[in-house]
Amino acid sequence: MVSWAEIGIVIVAGGYLIGRKELPRMAKMGGRYVGRTVGAVLRAKNEYFEATKNSDLVK
Repeated sequence: MVSWAEIGIVIVAGGYLIGRKELPRMAKMGGRYVGRTVGAVLRAKNEYFEATKNSDLVK
């Protein structure tokens, strides 16, 4: 688990290393990639359950 202190340290270090102007853009890009990854995992999960719902393999 990640604590709020660790998140704060990462944000402060990111602001220092990347720059204050670039940090929001980088955060937006990271959030977009996380969202796409979560969406892909959820789609794969739904496809798996749909495939096994009508299958004789899982009962």
